[in-house]
Amino acid sequence: MEENIKEAAVPYQKKIAAEEYLNMEWENGQRYEFWNGELLAMAGGSMNHSEISGNIYASLRPLVKKQSCKIFYNDFALQSLSGNHFFLPDVVITCDKSDFESEKSIKNPSIIIEVLSDSTELYDRSKKWEQYRKIKSLQYYLLVSQNEYSVNMYHRPNESTLFYYQSFSGLEASISFTTMGFELSLKEIYESITLPVE
Repeated sequence: MEENIKEAAVPYQKKIAAEEYLNMEWENGQRYEFWNGELLAMAGGSMNHSEISGNIYASLRPLVKKQSCKIFYNDFALQSLSGNHFFLPDVVITCDKSDFESEKSIKNPSIIIEVLSDSTELYDRSKKWEQYRKIKSLQYYLLVSQNEYSVNMYHRPNESTLFYYQSFSGLEASISFTTMGFELSLKEIYESITLPVE
């Protein structure tokens, strides 16, 4: 396994099958992602990480429901195009009916949101993004900072186009999900959040 993946998580010793991963019963709040048969124990998030993820979920949930889509928060597995990787995005939205019927994983997300941590930022920006951008249904990938009022977004209007990059900063900024028909402000994302002092 590549060295930079280890920066984000601790590899589990035994290799397992994907089906075994999906049927695991996790204990003591430990969460795992799955990479080619290896379990990666995800580091615990900070209070800000949890609050930011919760703010995003709470703000988007009523908007997503109006679009006949579903939103999941923290613990629902996202399967890569190859089927060899399963991830646990902080927030994921799907509008695909086949995902609605699944009890274990999502395959066709429209939006993936990761709240960045010092230990996972490289992983989220490189190895995860490498897998996420292969998913044909994906329209938006957001990387949300917990150290400053800042969000990076990759967006494409449809699967036949390339992703383009946008950056948003400051509480007055607002992110438009044009193809989904709603917006999310940074003020909503960072509500009640105290950022670390420089």
